[in-house]
Amino acid sequence: MKTLLLLALSLFTQLGNAQLRVENEQGLDFPQERAQAIFGTTCRVVAKEFHLSPMEFAKFPLVLELGSQTEAYLDDHDHDIYRLQLAKWDENKFAVGVIRLAIQKMITADRRDRLLAEAIARADLISPVNVSGEKSQPGRKRRQQTLTPPKN
Repeated sequence: MKTLLLLALSLFTQLGNAQLRVENEQGLDFPQERAQAIFGTTCRVVAKEFHLSPMEFAKFPLVLELGSQTEAYLDDHDHDIYRLQLAKWDENKFAVGVIRLAIQKMITADRRDRLLAEAIARADLISPVNVSGEKSQPGRKRRQQTLTPPKN
């Protein structure tokens, strides 16, 4: 029992520390310890809700930017960048942002690619003709397309 308690304490400590980095150039007042506590517990709640190991969020580098002109959450999943921008400290907005970004984080690149392939395959069953009028071929590897800006 004692070993289990130490293991749980160690796990919770790993989740709650050093992952949240705060950028607060205006020196706005906010409760640093409370932010860390909300961050760690929110990650655990999301992990529990989606039946994940809490360790899924052991490497979740979140940047909280206080004093931002815009309030938003941003993620670049491919580069492991997660950022929450708030004009001022608001623990409810912070917790909602952590929830949203944690959900984004749990969609790994492999899972995202698998979901994408399944979504397109299902769409092909419903609507087997693409925009250029070509009939879709199930199981065919799709050509990767990138968007490029128009030339002036």
